[in-house]
Amino acid sequence: MGLVKGPVRFRHALWSGGFDPHPAPTYTMNNKGYSRKFAAANKKADSSHVGVQLGRICIAKDIPVPDVAEYLGVSRQAVYLWFLGKSTPHPKTRETLKELIARFKAQ
Repeated sequence: MGLVKGPVRFRHALWSGGFDPHPAPTYTMNNKGYSRKFAAANKKADSSHVGVQLGRICIAKDIPVPDVAEYLGVSRQAVYLWFLGKSTPHPKTRETLKELIARFKAQ
């Protein structure tokens, strides 16, 4: 799997360092488009899980779960479970996630 295919927003974040949207905060969402409850659950999750690590990056960079799911060829539900540390990606996918995390951290 190449690291340049996938949704435009995700590719843009991967290569440009992220987005700078300024959505108006609401009572149910943080300023990144994820619910506060979800962001808090990700923050509490075990950071040794590669999915949790990617979740923290995506929350910080405002990368939507559907874009990540499409890029990796998995369901949105799988990505949500990875972000919360409730599920572990397939070993092959786990390697791709590690590559993505390394690229995001290098930016």
